[in-house]
Amino acid sequence: MAETTQANSNIDSNARGRYRKPRGGAKRQRGGRGSAPRGRPQKGNDRPTHFISVPLDHIKAFTSQISNLTDELLAVSPPITGLDSSIVISPARLHLTLGVMNLAPDEDQSEGHKSSRAQGPSTGNETPPPDWSEPPKTISQAVGLLQSLKPEIEEILSNQPLQLNLDELTVMRRSEEGNADVMYIGPAAGVVRTEEHSQSLHCTILNTSHRKPPSRNGGQRVPFSMAQIEEAIARNPQVTGTLLTGSAPLAVRELNICRMGSYDPRGRYVRVGGIEW
Repeated sequence: MAETTQANSNIDSNARGRYRKPRGGAKRQRGGRGSAPRGRPQKGNDRPTHFISVPLDHIKAFTSQISNLTDELLAVSPPITGLDSSIVISPARLHLTLGVMNLAPDEDQSEGHKSSRAQGPSTGNETPPPDWSEPPKTISQAVGLLQSLKPEIEEILSNQPLQLNLDELTVMRRSEEGNADVMYIGPAAGVVRTEEHSQSLHCTILNTSHRKPPSRNGGQRVPFSMAQIEEAIARNPQVTGTLLTGSAPLAVRELNICRMGSYDPRGRYVRVGGIEW
């Protein structure tokens, strides 16, 4: 898990946390915090299908403060440019994304096949365990790999909850004018970098891909003004409550793998597997 730190606001001394500012250039930033994976362009069959995350929808103290923040921003007069209730993420879908994956459906989804994987070493009559020498490519492989890490996670955390400090409110890819399509809250030091990817640990709060009705401008998104959001928070810093102070870490005991774009009966993402400790 990425180390988290507490940061000070560069907007107002009473509104703690960091806000990302433009780094020059009229075009939207590429690379860096919150960017898409580097390397070859994604083809249709390479796009992420699932994500691994820490569910946050059950932490009512957190979801209520997020709802209060978005309600206050929606009530600002004059209205914040581009901000609309349709782009606000439902409390039931709040989660901290740790990473994304492209997973293929399992060829055999029978209960017998699933249970044989969960019973440990093969006896000769059961399906052999998956080969972990290659990166997980199917849903069951990804879930099995996560479950195999549970003892190590429990040892690292001494069977205690994971303490999350979500102390930065920022955006993915900000224009020179201060506009963006995604606003999220996350740990200030929450960037995971590999050879090919740069992934921010993030809990999305606003996402213009959900805007209704959709833009008719050739499918191009209509961004919101993060600059105006920052100004609104600077004028009324209490709207963030304790969200950015680091004084109330979130205690979590669960990691989930969920299917992108899915909905369960309660409006949450569909969970295909996970661990609890």
